[in-house]
Amino acid sequence: MDSLSGLEPFVFAAQFRSYVKAGKHLGITASAVAKSVSRLEGRMGIQLLNRTTRTIGLTEAGALFYERCRQALDDIRDAEAILHHSRTAPCGRLRVNVPHIVGQHLLMPLIADFVRRYPEIDLDIALEDRIVDLIDEDIDVVLRSGNLADSRLIARRIGDQHFITCASSSYLKENGCPLAPADIQNHRCLRYRYPNTGLLAPWVYAPPHEQPRLPETMIFNNSDAALRAAVDGLGLVHLPVYVAWDAIASGKLMPLLADYCLSIGSLWIIWPASRSLSPKVRAFADFIIEQLAAMPEAFMAFRDGYGKKTPSRSPF
Repeated sequence: MDSLSGLEPFVFAAQFRSYVKAGKHLGITASAVAKSVSRLEGRMGIQLLNRTTRTIGLTEAGALFYERCRQALDDIRDAEAILHHSRTAPCGRLRVNVPHIVGQHLLMPLIADFVRRYPEIDLDIALEDRIVDLIDEDIDVVLRSGNLADSRLIARRIGDQHFITCASSSYLKENGCPLAPADIQNHRCLRYRYPNTGLLAPWVYAPPHEQPRLPETMIFNNSDAALRAAVDGLGLVHLPVYVAWDAIASGKLMPLLADYCLSIGSLWIIWPASRSLSPKVRAFADFIIEQLAAMPEAFMAFRDGYGKKTPSRSPF
């Protein structure tokens, strides 16, 4: 048991590359973390971490030991959670990471109901557009679009992300209405830049209009900022239907080119395979899938669902 007690300081020191950050995460001092790691190295008879004045890093032996220790600690936490779940409701801190637009428009409207259902789960929610590493950053669950490439992760598909091009009536009155994707080149465009790659997000349309030339009038790193700029009459914007719908329903934006717009990837809920039996993770994943399944409008093409409705109110 004494050996096990020294694993957590080592794992988090290696993960954060900092005794200070590891100490804050564990609720102990940086000095206590350093002493615990030193004692562990003494028992093992081998150096696990390389120390410099500014940072720490794993030795070759430390990297191998770190992977096994992290897995072991995950298994222990899951075993404790399963045992606890047999006696009580899901509980503990749950670290969630979602893109801004997904968080603002899909996740946050559901959080109050989740908290009422699972009051013993403490949520730590981060809204950010960068791609995170769930394993290295100790994140329990993410909502993310795109393909799943890491075999250490489990994913459940929520639905397709359909997009719609929009503009305000004031902008269209002054600049005219594009009738086909090729007409976009004559308009002001409000673009989104991916934070990880620096690339601009594409506007995808049906053949033969797959790649229209898109002006770069204004560029944002946040889709809600682009939405606001479009509402203010600054140009065309291309957004997920669930993001644009409130503004369309209120008359602040007008849908354009609906017959040409296509989906861009799917939305997934993802968690580490090592936490597949964690009651809090399963409770959150099941809740989100259940709630979003009750909102099919969020994941259908504008012309297939929204286009058949009078935009008098948001479906959310």
